[in-house]
Amino acid sequence: MFDSIIKRCLQCTRAASSYIPPVHNANGVLSLLSNNFMPFLSPRCYRSSLSQISRKPLLPPRYKKHKKFDALKGNPQLKGIIVKLLVKKPKKPNSANRKCAYVRLSDGRHVYAYIPGIGHSLQEHNVVMIQGGGPQDVPYVYCSIMRGKLDCSLPAHKIKKKK
Repeated sequence: MFDSIIKRCLQCTRAASSYIPPVHNANGVLSLLSNNFMPFLSPRCYRSSLSQISRKPLLPPRYKKHKKFDALKGNPQLKGIIVKLLVKKPKKPNSANRKCAYVRLSDGRHVYAYIPGIGHSLQEHNVVMIQGGGPQDVPYVYCSIMRGKLDCSLPAHKIKKKK
């Protein structure tokens, strides 16, 4: 019986007219092929047919998981050269400007890095060490520069305490 229904459905979908008359059984019961029960059989509607649904049933929509950007690709630190120094503005409730640098890493990729602490003497072409973790309120800044390593000196108030 199910094969005959599928054949009728295929014939109906190939029909030129969009109207499908209701079909009654020998018992006088309305068949599944009527417009009331299966509106997707009209050729104007581009919905799945019964055979398509039987081959691949409808599944609930899958939502993509948000992948966090890994700036260092699993490395604890990476060396890089400063390409440009810039000031970035944070997201809405915060207002203090953040000092950042555009850094070319040793593997050839470019990232934005945050310069922590008060004051710095960094310039273009300085060699710096970068570690993961940056300010949460600045978009696209996922790593920070390590102070006291390579060309990046310690903040002034830390140097005084060290002596």
